[in-house]
This record gives sequence, C-alpha cells and structure tokens, in this order.
Amino acid sequence: MESTLIQEIVIPEYITRVQISKSRRKKYFKKGDEIPKKYQKSEFTYKGGFLVDADGVRVIKNPRAAGTPRYEVLSGNKITSGYATPHIRNRISSALKDFYRPHVQKMKPITQYPLRVEWEFWTTVDPANFDMSNFWFYYKYFEDTLTREGIIPDDSVQFITSPASPILVPIEDFEDRKFIFRFYQDDRPVIREHDLWSPHFEPDTNE
Repeated sequence: MESTLIQEIVIPEYITRVQISKSRRKKYFKKGDEIPKKYQKSEFTYKGGFLVDADGVRVIKNPRAAGTPRYEVLSGNKITSGYATPHIRNRISSALKDFYRPHVQKMKPITQYPLRVEWEFWTTVDPANFDMSNFWFYYKYFEDTLTREGIIPDDSVQFITSPASPILVPIEDFEDRKFIFRFYQDDRPVIREHDLWSPHFEPDTNE
C-alpha cells in the first residue's frame, strides 16, 4: 500500500548562481604575465614590477570585470572538489538558505516520522551534459532550512530515513524551472518494527 502524502511544497525558479562580492577588484599586469600585443609598445614599461603606461599608471588586466559584481555558478562538483574558500562556501550556504526560507516558512510543522522525501527537479535538458547526482547540495541546504525553521526537529536518521534524490522532469523553458518536494512517512516494515521508530506508528490491527 502506498504511503499517504503528508505535505508538498513547490519552489519556483531555484537559484543557479550566488553573488560573492559586490565589486570585483582591479587586477594589473605584472612581470611574467602574458601581455596582449596592444601593450607591447614602447610607451609601456614596467615600474615596481607592474606594467605601466606613458603616464606611469598601472595597466588594468580586467577592465571589463573590475567594479562589477562577482557571481559563482552553483556546482556540486566544485563544492565537492574543495574549489572554494571558507568565505565562498559560507556565502553559498547562506544564499541557499535565504532563498529557501520564505518558501519553507509557509509550510506546516511535520509531526509524522520518520520521513521519506521525494524531489522533482524541473529543468531543461539541452544540452544534456549534466549529472543529476551533482545537484545534491540543493537538497542538503533545503533540509538545513527545514530544521532551522522548525518544520522538522532535526535532519538526522531519527527523522529522515529516506532523503531525496532529484527526479528529472524535462521542461522547454528554463524560466519554468522549479523544485517539488513531497513528504511521506516511511512505513516500510523494517522501519515500523524497529524500536527507534515503532512508537511513531499506530498498532497494526490486521495482525
């Protein structure tokens, strides 16, 4: 018999990048850098190890990026490989929790445990060159937000025995992207009969 749905939440337009800084710093050409041809002229020289123009002003290496916000595209591979500094990881964590918070706050506290969670991941598949398992971090911070906002007491195995993995739902327009999370009580016999979870279940009157 299929478990009864406890609660469902739809989260539209999930974020795909996080702002890391409001204004990127200027970078300058130094000795040893590969210098573009337009700067390989007599009016450019080095001063204090930096490339300068005829007026002695340092030549900016990133003129288009300097002064603009810096964003980090969300990627499970990058997070797992440790590419980010603690500062960047904290910014990503905070941004995802901030994104989830107003949606989670609309939920009702869940009292039936332990939980089995399903997750529909609505997204485009062109180009189809990504691994669904690399999106694990979206669920991780969703669980953290559920706990922080008091929807569940904790995200330990005592309360969630079957965490969600993304189930792909292909769509045509990326603006229609969304997550759908569904919560069920995990009522498998091996769970119902275990001392840790059995108090959460009504006695089986069919026995």
